[in-house]
Formats: sequence, C-alpha cells, structure tokens
Amino acid sequence: MSPLARWCHRHRLAVVLLWVGLLLALGAGVGAVGSAFGNSPTSQNTDSAKATALLERASNSAAGKSGRVVWQVAGGKVTEPAAERAMTGALDRIADAPGVASVSSPYTPAGRAQISEDGGTAYAAVAFERDVADTRIEHVKELATAPESGSLHIALNGQAFTVNPKPNAVADAMGIALAFVVLLLVFRAVWVAALPIITAIVGVGTSAVAVMLLSHVITLSDTTLTLGSLIGLGVGIDYALFIVNRHRANLKAGMGVAESTAKALNTSGRAVVFAGLTVVVALLGMLTLNVGIINGMAIGAAVRTSW
Repeated sequence: MSPLARWCHRHRLAVVLLWVGLLLALGAGVGAVGSAFGNSPTSQNTDSAKATALLERASNSAAGKSGRVVWQVAGGKVTEPAAERAMTGALDRIADAPGVASVSSPYTPAGRAQISEDGGTAYAAVAFERDVADTRIEHVKELATAPESGSLHIALNGQAFTVNPKPNAVADAMGIALAFVVLLLVFRAVWVAALPIITAIVGVGTSAVAVMLLSHVITLSDTTLTLGSLIGLGVGIDYALFIVNRHRANLKAGMGVAESTAKALNTSGRAVVFAGLTVVVALLGMLTLNVGIINGMAIGAAVRTSW
C-alpha cells in the first residue's frame, strides 16, 4: 500500500481530477441511457415465479398484479344499506376503470366469505391486467378510498397497492449532517470531521451512477440504490475514519505529510481493504440463494461497498 499512497500523494491533483472525470463520465452515461431497475417476478428462479409465468401464458388477468380494498364500519355492519350502497358504487367504478381485469365483491353470493363473522369488516379483491400502468393503479386507489368517511374506514393492501421505498435525499442529508456533528465533537477539527464524509459521498455518488448503468446488464431491484446508500455511507465514513485518524496521529508524532500518508495506508489502509473485502464476500454470499432480484441487490451493494 505504501507505493500506492506515495504515488497518490505526489500526483494528488491528478488523482482528484481522475475521480471527478470518472464521476462525470458515468453521470453522462446515465443521462444518455438512464436506468433499468425492475421487480419483474417472472425473472426470479422461484416456484412463485414459475407459477406466475404459467398464469401469464394462460390468462392476461391472472398474470397481473392484485390487491385488496378493505373497509370497516364503525359501530355497525358492512351490509347496512348506506355502507353497501357506497362501496358497491365504488367497486362498480373500479371494475369499469382502465387496466382492471376483475373485481371480487363481498356483496355477491360468491363473495359472502369476504365479510367477517361480526359483519363489521369486508374486503374486495381487485385483479389488474398484465403490465398495467402505475397511473391506472393510482386512479383505482382514488376510486377505492373516495367513499371514506367518519363511519366508514377504508384501507388498501396487496402487491398492486404496495409502494416500494424510494431513495430519500433528505434522510441521507440528515444522516450525513448528524455524522459530521458527531465527528466534529470527537475530533474538534472541521477538516478532520469533513474528510471521511467527503470521501464517502464521492464513493457513494460514483458507485450509484455505476449501479444505474449496471441495471441495464443484470436485474436490479429499484430498492438497490437505497440499500447501497445505507451500506456505502456507513462503510465509507467508518473506513475512511480509520485512515484519517491514523494519519492525524502520525502528524502529531512529527511525521511529514508524505511519510504519514504512506504509513497510514500501509497500516489502517490494509485493515480497511481486508474489512471491505469481507463485507463484499458476505454480500455476494446471497448469490447462493439463486434468486435473480436478490442476486442483483447483492451485486449492487457489493459494488457500492467496494467503491
């Protein structure tokens, strides 16, 4: 590690420009082709994926997403005229909505089992057509919750109505700010506290655009970026802190900057490389499950960690 550290110190401006150039090049690539994240169940090597594939070949409606509209009447029964009239109208509008394949209502003889024993709660199953647009699902959500009132409570569940978490820039910024405050309190030096965070942000940012491009090659879940950010920021700040702390101690001991950099990389740097590789191996251990979307998440997180 010492020769690498000395070379980087001698050519520090070139190293910084190389990182900036790499980030800009990857960013330009993402700007040109975008990302291709997805959660297609038929791309997974599981029994449920095989069943979904069979359903797709047999029926357009059976292959689509599905969800449930659940409602409860406060202090009454769902079969009361007012509640039944409101929900029957909503279910009829849902059945006529674009992208909806079928609606199973509890207000039919075949759907009586969808009403609870006490009569206070009921649900309707909604099946969508294959590859239905998200905008149409949102429209169905609006139709389903429209009758809600003080006495009629409505909730949605199921695959179609479940929203996957998206990357939250505000949460990431708050985490970074809190980490900076903690480091500042510990080291009482702005630059020492900021350096591990800067290196982590650069690493996470560069790896994020790399993962976006990688999504065109392998199946990656749209939660991969969130998972990668959590691991990348945590590992990046933690590992950089080891090296910065050792470098700071060397400088206090009277070493020159070049000598201190080489020694810090040769000691703490070796430990960081070993620890990082251990995390990467652990993440890639998920490949043994042989489930496509989990494989993608493992590879994506490993890329973020190793960067």
